[in-house]
Amino acid sequence: MKHKKFLAIGTLIFAVGLIMFFAYKKPAENNEVVTNNSNAEQVEHKILNKKKTDKNNAKIHEEIKSSEINQEVEKKQLSEDNKKVRKVNLYTTDSLVPLSTISVISSLPKNIQDKVLQISQTNNIYMAKRKHDKLLIIADNPDNIRHCVEFIEISLKNGHQITTTLGYNDKMKDSDNDIWEYDETTKQPVRHSKYNSEGDLEFVETWSYGSEPVKYEMKDSEGHVLSMRKETLDGGTNLRIEHLVYDKSGNTKINVSTMYEGADVKRFTYYNADKPSDGGSVFSEFNDGLKTKETVYSNDLKVINSYTSEYKNGERKDITVWDNNNKEVEKLVPAEVNEAL
Repeated sequence: MKHKKFLAIGTLIFAVGLIMFFAYKKPAENNEVVTNNSNAEQVEHKILNKKKTDKNNAKIHEEIKSSEINQEVEKKQLSEDNKKVRKVNLYTTDSLVPLSTISVISSLPKNIQDKVLQISQTNNIYMAKRKHDKLLIIADNPDNIRHCVEFIEISLKNGHQITTTLGYNDKMKDSDNDIWEYDETTKQPVRHSKYNSEGDLEFVETWSYGSEPVKYEMKDSEGHVLSMRKETLDGGTNLRIEHLVYDKSGNTKINVSTMYEGADVKRFTYYNADKPSDGGSVFSEFNDGLKTKETVYSNDLKVINSYTSEYKNGERKDITVWDNNNKEVEKLVPAEVNEAL
């Protein structure tokens, strides 16, 4: 009986403990589930916030990039809109002045422009090139019987002008050291022998006025060619004139060549072995005697600039300057009379 009593008490205690165990365990599990759900919501919230932040950052970055692009476009458009248009003297009555020469001198002082204009009225200008504080002009010289080419350097500081004739130049008079021979009919020189003070021959010059291509030639006492002028007629209207100067070894020192098509100078080339940067070429196109395009090349035949011109009633109305990528960089339009002065 006593044994049954203890068994009943033990069973009761076990039942109470089991009830208490499940009673405490369930809320704990419920709390754990709530806690886990809360953490998940926090994680999900953080992920959503990060995505939103990343999206905002991407949008801001895109807006900045778009703004930069727009600024570049605006700068480019501004550059295009502000493309240089200058009012200058277009030398409309002096059609022989090269387009490139007009462009080169258009930004120079008026006294320099006046000198160039004066030169153009008596000489045919082939090329003009700015050299730091000087302007180099290559032109013909009709009065020179040898090479008919001269180099004119004008100081941009004070307008001082120095002219150098290609090849030998003298007063063409007989003397103790000079003996001249002339054609009896035309009175033009055919031979000039130069001697030194000791009576030794220094050089001989000869001229030819017939169909021979060599019109002028200079040789030293040993018969080596020092310089010559050649004129080659092609097709009856195309004339090529070459002026060649050689060094003591027979190498070409200077070459000035001009190609005429009728009265139009189609090509001009200048090469100087001692001053290669001074060299270059000018190729021209004409329409009814009016120059419509010029292309200027460097000494190694790379395009520097090209120039085009349009006309109205035979008068030049503008000059457009193009770079070596054929992109327009400047337009020259006629200035009023008082503006050009």
